[in-house]
Amino acid sequence: MAFEFKARVLLELGAELISSDAVALYELVKNSLDAKVEEVLIEVIIDIKIGMQYSAYQQLITLLDSYELQESFRDKSVFDPTAFNEAVLASLETDATDWSKEHFLEAYGNPLSISDAKANLEKAYVASNQISVMDNGCGMSKTSLERDYLSVGTPVRFNEKRALIDTMMGGKSRFHYTKTNQSLPLGEKGIGRLSAMRLGHLVRIKTKHKNEPKWHRLTMDWRPAFKDPSLDAKDPQLDFKPDSSGCNSSEVSSHGTTIFIRDLQSVTGN
Repeated sequence: MAFEFKARVLLELGAELISSDAVALYELVKNSLDAKVEEVLIEVIIDIKIGMQYSAYQQLITLLDSYELQESFRDKSVFDPTAFNEAVLASLETDATDWSKEHFLEAYGNPLSISDAKANLEKAYVASNQISVMDNGCGMSKTSLERDYLSVGTPVRFNEKRALIDTMMGGKSRFHYTKTNQSLPLGEKGIGRLSAMRLGHLVRIKTKHKNEPKWHRLTMDWRPAFKDPSLDAKDPQLDFKPDSSGCNSSEVSSHGTTIFIRDLQSVTGN
């Protein structure tokens, strides 16, 4: 019978094969550069917005957990919502952008109970922290999103690199080949998508080819797998499907891919 595995294996693969945040970003940039268009100079833009550091978020969640534990042994509440909400606001990054602050405050509100504070803090953390990797490469079709991007270890780049090498060599020995104007794909292992999963558990992709009338989008929410280690990889919660929607007439000639990463699990620079 074929192997079956738990969804957490993919999360572990991302953590093991992609050794750091810097390497994860490097892998995403490599993917963007490989999506080249002959007549266009590839540009890659990385935009990092941090409202609250992951370490600060974890400390606040741990504090709420301790309040819950204390109250389970007492008749009266030990949770002071005013003091806790002040501590939350004090934990925001001093150099957070207006975008991050607005999204955080809107999602967090003014919770008065431990359960509401925990739920709102999680929403605010997700809403105010985001890494975006944007490129103006060839983009992907809806079919490519579903068939290739959702396949870990896909040989697309590997086959492309091998075919280019064979074409350039023309049957000659590599020892007799010295130069080429062809650029080879930087990636070949098919694990670049794990880079996004290492950085954050909520990943959204927006992409299209040139002259396509629709943007293709894919949302991958790995949070259920993170919360439930026993979840199967085939669980319906992880059955991610791309969808498409029409673009503005001014965007028909646009092409490229943007990856939005939220629910960050570690933050570059922290």
